[in-house]
Amino acid sequence: MDRVSAFSRFLQAGRAPVDLTSVMANSHAILLVAAVTLAAIFIGTAEAKKNNVCPKWYKDCNPRKPGCETRVERDVNNCGDCRYKCKTLPYVWTKCVGGRCRYTCKAGRGDCDKKIWRNGCETNIKNDAKNCGSCGKPCKQVGNAVTSCLNGKCRNPVCKSGYANCDKNIWSNGCETRVAKDVNNCGACSNVCKQVANAVTSCRNGKCGTPVCKAGWSNCDANWENGCETPTSEDPANCGACSNVCTQYPNAVTPCRSGTCDYGSITCKAGFNNCNSAVMAPDGCETENLSDANNCGACYNVCKQVANAVTSCQNGKCGEPVCKAGWSNCDANWENGCETPTSEDPANCGACSNVCTQYPNAVTPCRSGSCDYGNITCKAGFNNCNSAVMAPDGCETENLSDANNCGACYNVCQQVANAVTSCQNGKCGEPVCKAGWSNCDANWENGCETPTSEDPANCGACSNVCTQYPNAVTPCRSGSCDYGNITCKAGFNNCNSAVMAPDGCETENLSDANNCGACYNVCPKTLEGSEVSCSQGQCNEQCPFGQVPSGNKCVTVGFELQTNGE
Repeated sequence: MDRVSAFSRFLQAGRAPVDLTSVMANSHAILLVAAVTLAAIFIGTAEAKKNNVCPKWYKDCNPRKPGCETRVERDVNNCGDCRYKCKTLPYVWTKCVGGRCRYTCKAGRGDCDKKIWRNGCETNIKNDAKNCGSCGKPCKQVGNAVTSCLNGKCRNPVCKSGYANCDKNIWSNGCETRVAKDVNNCGACSNVCKQVANAVTSCRNGKCGTPVCKAGWSNCDANWENGCETPTSEDPANCGACSNVCTQYPNAVTPCRSGTCDYGSITCKAGFNNCNSAVMAPDGCETENLSDANNCGACYNVCKQVANAVTSCQNGKCGEPVCKAGWSNCDANWENGCETPTSEDPANCGACSNVCTQYPNAVTPCRSGSCDYGNITCKAGFNNCNSAVMAPDGCETENLSDANNCGACYNVCQQVANAVTSCQNGKCGEPVCKAGWSNCDANWENGCETPTSEDPANCGACSNVCTQYPNAVTPCRSGSCDYGNITCKAGFNNCNSAVMAPDGCETENLSDANNCGACYNVCPKTLEGSEVSCSQGQCNEQCPFGQVPSGNKCVTVGFELQTNGE
């Protein structure tokens, strides 16, 4: 440490004016002192490392190198302390100053969201119109224009497509003129679309469109200089449109009114009418009213139409209806027309009142006006099960609810144990368990196998288990758990409670000498020194091995003999 002090004094002495000649003369001495001093510093830092003490702003961050080699005052990878690395962030200059990380935005960038630690200097303030030149400095926006930022300075607004600044006051009202549609400024300011007679001129997409004639006018000569010169609302030669000449129909004069040929004012010849339009259609007076049943004698005078019949008009008068083939007026009432389909009605087969023979629960069809006895069919819900052909009893078997003929002849619904099987709407229904029985295993092969009226594991319903107590049985009676008649299993008693407690029949009475065979039945001890036990609920008293009863106690056999010898 004395060498360091000497070097320090040497440096302080160097602040005084220096004689270069003297310095050159003593250069070897200076280099020698510097070398010695650096060695002293190295030795000193090594000693400091040895004593776990580093000079200020130095740390031993690399154990493989001797001494305090890292200057944490300025090292961005060890800023303030070993391995404390300053973040690398987008568009950010990172420095370590005084042992603390310092972050500065690069030129043209700004931390406008105040989240430099998260996303760095996210804003390009050179071209961001909302942050032009610096954060929070937006370029002024005006209507129908775009104001941009270039190199950090706001540029003049540029009109959007289809708009223009025709009043030269852009900062006040922006690009106020829509040159895409304005006929007075079409495509550009002051570009006025040409106006012509009886027409409306439009501007579309900044271009003057072809004039559009007003209602009732047309440009029939294709010359826009004289505008829409033709009154198509009243010109019979151009009625409603150019060259649309009103046709003169037979026996008619056709005027042009409001652009339409007035065919409704045509006068028709005798025997004809214009019935298909309020105004004259191209077919003129199209309706012949002497034989047309829909316009018999006059328009819309319809001869009465009845079901399944044809009605005729003769000399402008309606005749009687004629039934169509396969139909008849069997009730003699023309109000419902030819109401009877004699081609297929078994009660009127081929003619009114011609009845096909019918069998019970069967239908004999009428086909093409003839009774078809070879194709008799059963009514819904019935079958002919007792005969290959139709017998007098007809379709005798009801198949909607008959479990032996369910839906078809001889289709017997399966019968299972303790259940009733039914036929419903021609389909075998799922078996229904009898009272007190259930199909708890979901297997109909063994039927309703579980007696839920008495099974404690399925009491009243499948999986409804009666609560069981230790060494006790809770019975199931009539589908209900009978907790008032719980019984103890053989060899056990409920001795600690008048009613069944959670411990159930807690007392074992086959070998318990205090409850032998019954609660509180304590086996008596009559001999002194004897052993009392309970076996199979019976009390036993016996002397220990090698002893026998003598009087009211147990004595050793040898002792008894010796006593008797004396």
